[in-house]
Amino acid sequence: MALTWIDVLGYLASASVLATFSMRTMISLRITALVSNVLFLVFGALAHVYPVMLLHLVLLPVNAASLLRLCRTSDVPSERRSETILRMTR
Repeated sequence: MALTWIDVLGYLASASVLATFSMRTMISLRITALVSNVLFLVFGALAHVYPVMLLHLVLLPVNAASLLRLCRTSDVPSERRSETILRMTR
């Protein structure tokens, strides 16, 4: 049985969840979680796996709100915040 591109998308989404466990900061964890949410939303819709899609539809705003809260309370000056966030995700 050959893998379809939808299967590959599902594996990428799963790998992104695994990647969240290796993040060193909460900001990079939330960014990775958002990527995971988007990948699983697309996978769930295309593969007709609606419970997965619904779960990540709920988790997406939770992770986005948490990331915004972290960025607002960060002691990094606002003009350097996006640069710092990008550096943390590498």
